[in-house]
Amino acid sequence: MTGPSIESFQAIVTHQGLELSEARVADAVEGHRSIAEGLLALRTVPLSFLEPVPEPSAAISWIERGATS
Repeated sequence: MTGPSIESFQAIVTHQGLELSEARVADAVEGHRSIAEGLLALRTVPLSFLEPVPEPSAAISWIERGATS
């Protein structure tokens, strides 16, 4: 499975104000690629214990209520 490029990861690193060596960014890319398939599988698991959150404003409201039902 492919994923974001090293350049994409480097853009994120730069945006976050971090300084990582090229080797460290390459390690992050490889780590992401190694777990990407498993993460996709986890995203298919229903989270029935959470109320539906159809839009960002509902999510913010849910967090402000303490992230409970």
